[in-house]
Amino acid sequence: WDEAMYHKAINDEIVEINAGGKIIAAKRSTLYQAEGSMFAYMFSGRGRWEKTLDRDGSNRVFLDHDPELIEAIVNFFREKKIEDPSDPVEPPKIPRGKQDSFRSILRYFGLTDFFYPYKTLDIANIADVAERPLFIEIFIGIL
Repeated sequence: WDEAMYHKAINDEIVEINAGGKIIAAKRSTLYQAEGSMFAYMFSGRGRWEKTLDRDGSNRVFLDHDPELIEAIVNFFREKKIEDPSDPVEPPKIPRGKQDSFRSILRYFGLTDFFYPYKTLDIANIADVAERPLFIEIFIGIL
């Protein structure tokens, strides 16, 4: 095997996650999209990270977090993988009672910027943007 074949094989590997008792399976390449984040390092397939992860009795990676929130993260990664750049994927809608926990989990795993990237405003159209109350609600909602 050459190095390219090795990387393809490891990226196509199915990883099982036990998220608070719920089993979630995804390709390693799906989980590795937010490069530079703790989440990406955890699922990078690199030996030193793999050895430090908590495991359940079936050797699945164990994440002691709300399974609904971990599933939302994994599903967002799945959608991003097939995203059309002209129609960006929206971050998941999280139930009101769990939004603070979701933000905490994103911060913990270093995923906040991946889920809510900073957008630059077009100064020429700033008046148009300022007239949209929805923009303000969305912006405030993610803080």
